[in-house]
Amino acid sequence: RLFEGTGIRITEDALSMEDAIGGQRYLGAALGSMSFIEEYVSSKVKMWITEVEELCKIARVEPQLAYSAYTTGLCKRWTYVMRTIQNISPLFEPLEAAICSCFLPILVGNHSFSDVDR
Repeated sequence: RLFEGTGIRITEDALSMEDAIGGQRYLGAALGSMSFIEEYVSSKVKMWITEVEELCKIARVEPQLAYSAYTTGLCKRWTYVMRTIQNISPLFEPLEAAICSCFLPILVGNHSFSDVDR
């Protein structure tokens, strides 16, 4: 309904009607049903958590390098997804937890901090 009258057609790629997800990726974002969008974003978030965990390993030895990789590369990818897909902020909570529990403490020397400080 969002694209009604525009000539844009959203297709459903599904094996059967029971597990119809309904949607497609387009320019790095997802269009379609909420279940398709949630699955797409959740898979991205899992990948980014793994990358944050790898940055944590690097940050123990080279904190400036890890911070630079985080700010100039990694966070820009999820910022793009956040800007292009609506109503997905709860799906990013595991990523936020990984950043707060692993990455930031290593960068600031295991100093505890509040959400306000962050």
